[in-house]
Amino acid sequence: MGVGKNLVNLRKASGLSQEDVARALNMTRPAYKQLEVDGREPSIAEVNAISELFGVRVESLTGSLLLQPLVTNVDGIEKNVDKIKYKNLILHLAGRVGAWPNVGETVFYKLIYFIETLSYFKNKKTITGERFYKYPYGPVPASFKTLTKEMIENNELDQVQGRYFTYMQTKYLPRVEATGFTPQEREIIDSIISKLGGESATYLSNLSHEDRPWLDANDNDYVDLSLIIDTDPESSKKMGRESLVDQ
Repeated sequence: MGVGKNLVNLRKASGLSQEDVARALNMTRPAYKQLEVDGREPSIAEVNAISELFGVRVESLTGSLLLQPLVTNVDGIEKNVDKIKYKNLILHLAGRVGAWPNVGETVFYKLIYFIETLSYFKNKKTITGERFYKYPYGPVPASFKTLTKEMIENNELDQVQGRYFTYMQTKYLPRVEATGFTPQEREIIDSIISKLGGESATYLSNLSHEDRPWLDANDNDYVDLSLIIDTDPESSKKMGRESLVDQ
């Protein structure tokens, strides 16, 4: 069932060292390194812990598809992104849920995705102009890494490593207040936080796999948000788009 190559790629894509992952999984670095070189088979408990750590489904981790780090555009920021709105969305999320024990980077990704798809459904446009890639653990915001790096360098945001149960999280906490949202934008953002903010990374990743934009996209390609209209109504309701069910 070797997971070595997938594990190496997921670790590097997350910016973690072997020591970081070993610590998060409560094992020694030599024991973890054996997994990366397929020197031993992981136990069921280890597979589940790795799946939870990186926000991927077990079948993706253990399957034949090689999980690769995302390839983004050259400058790391999508050309139509409203950087001010996007920074304030990140700050607002960080201020509201960043310190919650369940909220690491994967939860951040999914909350942004569900906020933007709800905005698209209501207004035929997203709040920030962000685009998303199809990745095994669900849609991933294309500009997030570059923008948060810029925010950290500008002392607008803190990135910290935390622990949730047995694994490590990358968490984001604000240094400045979020501003600049319209009342409707804030209502959209806060409704998703209220509905999905307390869910686990695994739940949100699996939920995003029910969305038609993710289902119809090619691996590592952009998802088409306009396809949310074709998502199963019950799944749409779970994603906060209740009014879809009534149409």
